[in-house]
Amino acid sequence: MDADRFQILAEKLLEWCRQQSGNTFIISHDGTISNYRMLLGEKELTKSDFLGEAGQYTIRNV
Repeated sequence: MDADRFQILAEKLLEWCRQQSGNTFIISHDGTISNYRMLLGEKELTKSDFLGEAGQYTIRNV
């Protein structure tokens, strides 16, 4: 998927998550999670920042 399309869909998903009460989880491939992290403002992510096997990344108050 191209970057512009990802950004549109990711922003819609994040907005939906914000509207939910309680905890909301996104389960995805580590590369996709890294793209969410960049969308949320993290800079200079490299392959070493990827989660790897069965990792998790927590974002609070997005």
